[in-house]
Amino acid sequence: MPQADNAFLNLAGEFAVASELNRRRVLASVTYGSSKCADVFAISPDMTQVVRIEVKATNAKRKTRWLIGEKGTKSDVATEVFWVFVLFPALPDCEAEDDAQRGAYAPRFFILSQKEVYEAWKKESDDYNNRRRDRGLRSFEGLGVPGVRLEDIKSQECQWHKITSRLQTPEVLLEPHRSKTQSQAVSH
Repeated sequence: MPQADNAFLNLAGEFAVASELNRRRVLASVTYGSSKCADVFAISPDMTQVVRIEVKATNAKRKTRWLIGEKGTKSDVATEVFWVFVLFPALPDCEAEDDAQRGAYAPRFFILSQKEVYEAWKKESDDYNNRRRDRGLRSFEGLGVPGVRLEDIKSQECQWHKITSRLQTPEVLLEPHRSKTQSQAVSH
């Protein structure tokens, strides 16, 4: 994928994550620049807590693997860092005819803590070295191109509670408030 296309894909991922958090009533903002410490910041409703979020995006045309860089291979990084891996489906060729078809074009989100990213990377790295040994080759030394595979993080899909619970204060509910008439309409 050309570098410019990759930059657009990553930016789309960052905005998608911020959008999903804002839908969940969490103030989230994309950061800009080449030496930023996070892709997205999520802020608690009372503005007393901030969570840093790393976003990695890929699409269905590419392998379902995200590159994480060296910082994803660290098990001792601050616990307030979360990672959101975004899997974009192929762009639709035409207008969707129904909700099911529209849903096929929705991005998927996998939310992991720093520790979970490290564990997923370590599993991929160990699997790679085991396959090398099975073929009679020596283990690979060094980081190589660190990444995580979809198969290793599938169970983390839509786990937004990891971020929202970190930011929730006791008196604030993250679900939208319903009026009395809306609640009655839902129960009937």
